[in-house]
Amino acid sequence: MSLVITMSSSVFKIFPLFLLGSFLSVFACAVHFLLVNFFFDPSSLSIVPYRNQMVTPSTFKEVLVHLDLKGAPPSLTYLKEILPILAYTGATSLLIEWEDTLPYSLGFDNTNPFRETEIFIILAAAESNGLASIPLVPLYSDMDFVLKVKEFAKMRQNFNDTRFICPNARSSLDLVFKMIGRVLDFHRDTKYFHIGFRGPFPQDECPRECCGGKHLYDVIIDHLVTIVRHFNQLYPQVKLLMWDDLFRCVPTSRIKQLMGIGKYVIPVVQPFEDMDILGYNVESYTEFLAAIFPEVWISGTYRSAPGNSHDFKLVPNLNQHLELNSRQVDFVEAFQHKFDHPITKGLSLT
Repeated sequence: MSLVITMSSSVFKIFPLFLLGSFLSVFACAVHFLLVNFFFDPSSLSIVPYRNQMVTPSTFKEVLVHLDLKGAPPSLTYLKEILPILAYTGATSLLIEWEDTLPYSLGFDNTNPFRETEIFIILAAAESNGLASIPLVPLYSDMDFVLKVKEFAKMRQNFNDTRFICPNARSSLDLVFKMIGRVLDFHRDTKYFHIGFRGPFPQDECPRECCGGKHLYDVIIDHLVTIVRHFNQLYPQVKLLMWDDLFRCVPTSRIKQLMGIGKYVIPVVQPFEDMDILGYNVESYTEFLAAIFPEVWISGTYRSAPGNSHDFKLVPNLNQHLELNSRQVDFVEAFQHKFDHPITKGLSLT
């Protein structure tokens, strides 16, 4: 089982350095509280039957911690201090979202990204603490760090929105392929690569200059499938992860477009805040996923406010997060029999 805990560097913009020690303590205590009270308390996580076997917390293989480094990344000193704490609390891997802190050398770099030597120092520090490193590179949404740059504005899906790259342009694919290659220059031995696709997605019509009159979700799916096939050709030993937000927007009539990618992609299922998902209920949505993907992981919450993945708090309301995470355990108990692999192989906290 893998657990992803998301920590954003954006909080460092507004707090002076002398508070970093306090934040470190709060973060470590919150991680410890969640791990002990949610994952290892029998009253919180019951034994889950799977194909006549008993899946218990002892079956967890990985605990991933998501480091969101965009904006104002923490210092090397800070990272070196927190990595042993994360490893001590049970983490086995880092899910690192470098964004503008990685020196891509593709024309959109931050004015002060990590140097290449610093990237390798971070990865080596993780390894020395027994932590593997998995890169997360957004390849459709959350691409502000690229599209805010004037020279790349022409690649936006909508000129007034820097979040989404136009999925129907050859130049977009060329760029994301170069980004993938550059990140893997550093993460040479990774077994997983996360391609993002976090929602919410635009609900308005796609501008003709981007989609050429095609339906937006047809274009996004084509973009995804092209990335998956290209990636598998170059890196067949690496499995792709992605958030499941996109599939909550796709009607069942488009299921044929997605057939075949399940061999290469593991969706990470976000928390269900209610029973309706754009016309689906949870059971029918799960059947939709199971028809395409033999394996899914699930995601809980740690840092983002329940109901709003972009609303972050320095000190999270742990009771709210525990409630949502408990619902995800209910999802595992109710629906993991529909998949070829136990859902308990992967759980994320965001």
